[in-house]
Amino acid sequence: MQLKEDSLGTEKLSGLMVKMAVPSVIAQVINILYNIVDRVYIGHIPDASSDALTGVGVVFPIVTFISAFSAFVGSGGAPLSAIWQGKGDHDKAEKILGHESEFKARYFERQAALADKNQAEVRKELKRAEKREKELDKLVETAFEEKVSGKI
Repeated sequence: MQLKEDSLGTEKLSGLMVKMAVPSVIAQVINILYNIVDRVYIGHIPDASSDALTGVGVVFPIVTFISAFSAFVGSGGAPLSAIWQGKGDHDKAEKILGHESEFKARYFERQAALADKNQAEVRKELKRAEKREKELDKLVETAFEEKVSGKI
């Protein structure tokens, strides 16, 4: 019986591709199903479902971009590190992974800070919109009363 480490160098490429691809495809299908179920539940929120679905629709591509970027960064450092590991330079391989981890940590810190900032701005804008809505309601009510009383 062969060890698992040896299988990448000895098994047929087609079999390896299936073994490596199937878990990834399953993960993507689960992610899609999660998004669909999430939208179904959000769609049942009384009095806020359309706004909530709009928020999910706006945020989903952003989350997808962040996931794609992190996969890009993650898949960039691992093969490079593996190359140096294969050459026997374990120190360089470790440095590559360390730099990659540091880059990811800084990237996600910045993304979290931007999200917090954007969330605060959205809350301010919602408060302004609620205030404007109340003012417009008063204006419409006043205009209706003046129309009914014959002043207009």
